[in-house]
Amino acid sequence: MIPEPHAPLEPLLYHAHHLLRADDLPFWQTLAAEHPDPLLELGCGTGRILLPLAESGRNLTGLDSDPQMLAYLRATLPAHAPNLHILHADMRNFRLANLFNLIFLPCNTYSTFPSSEREQIAQAVARHLHPQGYFAVSIPNPELLASLEPVSPFELEDTFPHPETGHPVEIFSQWERTTETISFTWRYEHQYPNGNCLSQFATTHHYLDTPEMYLDELQRAGLIPLHLFGDYQRTPFDPDESAYLIILAQNQNA
Repeated sequence: MIPEPHAPLEPLLYHAHHLLRADDLPFWQTLAAEHPDPLLELGCGTGRILLPLAESGRNLTGLDSDPQMLAYLRATLPAHAPNLHILHADMRNFRLANLFNLIFLPCNTYSTFPSSEREQIAQAVARHLHPQGYFAVSIPNPELLASLEPVSPFELEDTFPHPETGHPVEIFSQWERTTETISFTWRYEHQYPNGNCLSQFATTHHYLDTPEMYLDELQRAGLIPLHLFGDYQRTPFDPDESAYLIILAQNQNA
């Protein structure tokens, strides 16, 4: 049976797919090492970034609004991780008792929210930062996305073995762009030896707001952008060339 297009993707396949995209992990590990505990990851999902940080014994909290992702994460937690805390909450309006020295939002999640909701996230972050605290966020470079063709066909992006069956899973991706958003759709085809194929779909929408809009939103929330990087090697951001926009901002009360 083929699920309806755009049905939620199984966390198991989501996690296996995103493990293939590990080029950003050293960046977040280094950034975490530069800041004292406690740390907070927003949108922690299945724990691709969270779990490697937790293995070092950091005092770390992961927050996500998707109960299925968190159920998968909890099922894969290390047996002994007393300093790791998992919370089911909405990053737009969370309220915790703790303040954090570093709050980070990786994995290109921030640009999936419209401007009004990003401001809510930034305000929630500002409420939970120590006076010397930092907020780090990564998004795909909106200028680069805005330059893409309006539509692309499905093309094979990658193949990986299914975590349970070992059979190949082929990932096909395509996009559709308007003047305001771009939508990426991934089709996962789980191939069986008898020739059957089980397909699942996932879609992500990104808003094509300018880098200046992102910076203004943070400043209005009291977060002062200090560094703009264009990749995970901390190359300075270039709107015409960079694949990403990675912002490191500090609480204005510093």
